[in-house]
Amino acid sequence: MKTNCCAEINKIRKDTKFTIALAGNPNVGKSTIFNELTGLGAVTANYPGKTVALNIGSAEYKGLAFGIIDLPGTYSLGSMSEDQFVARREILEKSAEVVVMIIDATNLERNLYQVLQLIDLGFPLIIGCNLMDLAAKQNICIDTEKLSQLLGVRVIPLTATKGEGIEDLIKACADFVTNGSKFSSQRPGYGQAILSYIDELSIVIENNLSDIPYGLSPRALAILLLEDDHEFMGYIKKAKNGAAVIAKINELSSKIEKACGDKPGVMIARERHNYEKILTAKVQQTGACKISLA
Repeated sequence: MKTNCCAEINKIRKDTKFTIALAGNPNVGKSTIFNELTGLGAVTANYPGKTVALNIGSAEYKGLAFGIIDLPGTYSLGSMSEDQFVARREILEKSAEVVVMIIDATNLERNLYQVLQLIDLGFPLIIGCNLMDLAAKQNICIDTEKLSQLLGVRVIPLTATKGEGIEDLIKACADFVTNGSKFSSQRPGYGQAILSYIDELSIVIENNLSDIPYGLSPRALAILLLEDDHEFMGYIKKAKNGAAVIAKINELSSKIEKACGDKPGVMIARERHNYEKILTAKVQQTGACKISLA
């Protein structure tokens, strides 16, 4: 299922110690961060077979060269549009050692959906909480340390237009690659019903599949299959012992639709949206606040 990625990405990976992928919703400041880091050293490459272009560049942190891939801005990791397909493909194929998810501090709840998807799929993740200055002007106060604890992911506050926090972000990436993360991504706090279905399918996957694409965990694959992800459903249909997994998916889908009247994918999406609200309520306050960039 692996594709031939851009020659420019292969070259960057060869010439640098590690590579980061900048992911996030549209208009969260990814390009500002990319330009701040790369200056004039960026190239634009068309993704093979797609009209979508990737910005690719390199930079240095304390003499350590690293590559940067600016992924298309997307609201989720589906594969419906070309932008989504390309962003997801680069993440799945691990073109980068670390995914840096840039989120908008002024619209935290909406931005957390893709964060939860990345945690569900088990990707190495660091979060840059950008537009902290604009949030403060709007009397929106984000406790990035608390958000980090709740997600089990390093969260770095940023004001990219002023260059504030960017060095901290790259230091966090370098530390992650060199020493690993001291954080452990927290399993998103979805309702017990959907968690039990995910666990049940995970066991069947673990017992029947000897090889899972892209090195995903059985739990990650279980979530994708319950979401009826076409790419991974296609893989299961061709896999040895895949019939046992398909049978379990059908059984669980029937249970879920009978219990709540919705397909499993709709139920998972609803659980993510509910958890976004819970997280936002715990880390966001309204009122005069100080910008904390550390």
